[in-house]
Amino acid sequence: MDINIRIGVTSDLCYDTVRNAAYYSSAWDSSGNIKKSDLDFWVDLNGNFLDIATLSWCYLFGDGKAEFRWQNLIDDEAGFLSEMCQAIGTNEQEFQDYIDTMRTYRDKHVAHRDRYLSDAPKMHYPDLGLAIGSTCFLFGKLQSVYPEIQEMVAHSDLNDFYKERLEHGKHQYTA
Repeated sequence: MDINIRIGVTSDLCYDTVRNAAYYSSAWDSSGNIKKSDLDFWVDLNGNFLDIATLSWCYLFGDGKAEFRWQNLIDDEAGFLSEMCQAIGTNEQEFQDYIDTMRTYRDKHVAHRDRYLSDAPKMHYPDLGLAIGSTCFLFGKLQSVYPEIQEMVAHSDLNDFYKERLEHGKHQYTA
């Protein structure tokens, strides 16, 4: 596959992850209640943000066979994983456990629901903190390895993009 296509799609998945994570997070008030919870539209919309953030993140980190996983663009896998874990405040085992949590949510409640219907699993919603941190770290690393990425993206700082989308989402939920 052409490297520019791989970089472009991977960048898009980074943006999709943090954008949807920001919109999902913006729906919750400080006491942990969803804003506008009495309106089914907003509850469903919020759940969809979580689902897309999870799917996009799993393409990047949660699926060893995914075409656009980070390992296809970063040569020093051990170094990247070590640096990323340090930057986001976790260790490699905790990060692997997080991958397992995200994959379970994705598989049982989003992408492969039909396989798990007889299990009737209790839904455990993943926390998106590590997803946001790891995605922002990956995007920053991609920028340092592939400077041409600047010509493909609208925002050079994914952390700032997340904050902008979080504020935008908060405004939409309170409008």
